[in-house]
Amino acid sequence: MKLPLRQNNKGFTLIELLVVISIIGLLASVIMVSLGDARTEARNSARNSMALEYINAFELYRSDNIGYPNFRNTSSVDEDADLNDTYYCLGEPQGTNVCQHNMNSLNDLNTAISEFISGPPRDESNLDISGTDYSGITYACNDGGPYNDSDEPCTSFILIWYLESDDEDDCPRGSFGQDFIPGNSIRCTYPE
Repeated sequence: MKLPLRQNNKGFTLIELLVVISIIGLLASVIMVSLGDARTEARNSARNSMALEYINAFELYRSDNIGYPNFRNTSSVDEDADLNDTYYCLGEPQGTNVCQHNMNSLNDLNTAISEFISGPPRDESNLDISGTDYSGITYACNDGGPYNDSDEPCTSFILIWYLESDDEDDCPRGSFGQDFIPGNSIRCTYPE
């Protein structure tokens, strides 16, 4: 007597395979979007942390030197002067057009605070907003406005940096955020 042949279905059907592949694809796309958001948050956190390091360094500088650094270019002190003459990139090599909408850098300023901050650190990330790089942190002596031509140490200063965010509360405490390009970036300014 012959036993009937038993069909052995050990494989998956084509439809089952397609369903599994589509689920895996959907999960992968959700994870990639989440990773993109996490990367943006990490870059913003690094920029905020770097700004707070600079704020602490300038406070330490002030405690040792009566005031904050004053490296204004007094050759063009008037209301029509180019902001490049009064705001300087921190942690950048000496030169022009090195950060934040082509601001200049000044080695003397970076050297002045170097004993209070390691590096000084620089923002290595590219923050491209409408075709312009807004990475980096800028410093300005703020006594009587950035165009005051005094050679005395500053009694106050301004730091400016930008975040990839649409939430003004992403700037750290002690600074304030303002829409720079709505839905795209926030400009953080210290102090409030």
